[in-house]
Amino acid sequence: MNPHPPQPPPTAAPGPVGGYGLALPPGVSVESAYQKPGGGSGSEPLGLVGLILGVLSLPLYLCCGGLSLVLNLVGLGLGVAGMARSRGGGQGRAVAIAAVAVNGLLLLLNVLALVFVFGVMGFGLLSP
Repeated sequence: MNPHPPQPPPTAAPGPVGGYGLALPPGVSVESAYQKPGGGSGSEPLGLVGLILGVLSLPLYLCCGGLSLVLNLVGLGLGVAGMARSRGGGQGRAVAIAAVAVNGLLLLLNVLALVFVFGVMGFGLLSP
């Protein structure tokens, strides 16, 4: 007597013939297999670049205001564009909002400094 009963032959896993392609479980489409978990928004590079420009413009604000003003304007534009591209929310939208806040505040400081300096020069208080 054989102690082991006969086993049926193993069946191949359902999938592409020859090992090529993508073997997906039932109910999973090809489009959903390649999406990122959590909606696929990921990080938004425009908002990140805008935030970096805003942070870099702070030391430039102290030494050369004109370049800081240009960086703030570009960073503010990139932050707004990053907010528009990441409508679904997530980390990319938060970074874009931070870029708009930082660049907006520093742009306001830049404009106030320019108004103050030119206002003081207009009254002749800085003349020798």
